[in-house]
Amino acid sequence: IWRQTGTQSISSGSWTDVTGNWEQSDQTFSGSLGTAVSQSSGIFTFPDTGIWLIEFVFTALADTGDSTYNELVLHTTLNNSSYDDAAYAYCGNFFNSEDYRSSGNGSFIFKVSDTSTHKCKFRNYAVGNDVEFKGNSTINLNAFTFLKLGDI
Repeated sequence: IWRQTGTQSISSGSWTDVTGNWEQSDQTFSGSLGTAVSQSSGIFTFPDTGIWLIEFVFTALADTGDSTYNELVLHTTLNNSSYDDAAYAYCGNFFNSEDYRSSGNGSFIFKVSDTSTHKCKFRNYAVGNDVEFKGNSTINLNAFTFLKLGDI
């Protein structure tokens, strides 16, 4: 599990790559098996070929009013250069007496047959108002899980 530890501000109407404030989940009860997926500036590299399940969740906050929708998109590449949309997670913000919050989640099964060229990254988008995609170093608010399902 990788997660963002800091908040990322997104201007309404602009795509923003999720590039920084990354850490692997470090709670004492977190578990992993084998070599973990690595990342550099938000580009994730797989340690082994195989069939990989990628799950993601995000939490957004709009302080100034309701946003039409927020989204987090998983982008994959097969050539380590051009990225294509693989999975979207959408949500609209709702008012909870102090601010406007939302969360969304998505998943994708990715066939990784070449670890040097098959990679992924995430992008955020907001419509309606500027939002903050919330990060935290002790819980998973914006979190990305990579689970190897099997060999190919």
